[in-house]
Amino acid sequence: MILNRLEELKIPFEDCRGQSYDNGANMSRKNKGVQARLLEPNPRGLFVSCVGHALNLVVADAAKGSVDATSYFGILQKLYNLFSVSTQRWASLKKHANITLKMWSETRWESKSNSVEPLRYQASAVREALIEVRHHTKDSVIKIEAQSMSEEVRSYRFSICTVVWYDILNQTHHVSKLMQSPNMHVDVEVNLLKKTERGLLNYRATGFASAQMSAKDMCEDMNVEAVLQQKRLRSTKRHFSYELFDEPLSDALKKLEVTFLMLLLMLQCLPSKRDSPHWKMWERNLKY
Repeated sequence: MILNRLEELKIPFEDCRGQSYDNGANMSRKNKGVQARLLEPNPRGLFVSCVGHALNLVVADAAKGSVDATSYFGILQKLYNLFSVSTQRWASLKKHANITLKMWSETRWESKSNSVEPLRYQASAVREALIEVRHHTKDSVIKIEAQSMSEEVRSYRFSICTVVWYDILNQTHHVSKLMQSPNMHVDVEVNLLKKTERGLLNYRATGFASAQMSAKDMCEDMNVEAVLQQKRLRSTKRHFSYELFDEPLSDALKKLEVTFLMLLLMLQCLPSKRDSPHWKMWERNLKY
């Protein structure tokens, strides 16, 4: 279809010196992807993957390593479903909050940034809407779900995750949007990517402390105590006498920092994790 369209426009394909698409397998695959098919008639059509898409995939790969990181968006999806299926519940949400919840997409990470924003700045209003739904609904299932969601939104753990996700997604979202501009220059793009990497590295060092402070302010707005509940620690059975006991993290805040923030940023910080194909793609385009 591409070749036919070029022929209709009277653009000779032999003059092509570059091609670029997103990083989906059907487009970027080495053997049967679109870029490989087009390299057969013209080997000089160098393929360059989409750097903005690769940036999103780096964050997506990092998030898969943390249970707290991935389950957070499951909670956001439940919130959206609870309000969106009923016009009365949606009206209740709009009465309390100035901005509405956004549905997130697995492939468009900017939608995730939009979905976190209401909980970052209006968590108290969303919780009030949930409490109102619980009081007015006659459906016992909805009543229990609204109660469960209100308890989740008010928790210190959820507030910390909200702040961390919002800060990280804001950095990558801003850069991703700028790189989609038709007026973007390569040197500016490289500087943006390097600046983003430095920002994420700095956030790894100091971000969790600042996230705790912001989360405490969110808890104060909801009149709840900022206390992180420790999850039950599960011990691992030893099969041999010479095996050492596991040393689980007993401090709840430290455990959340290690299992959530550190894992979320590991691709940017640990050289051993740079074997990810998405990281290599991003690094290769950074050098290019």
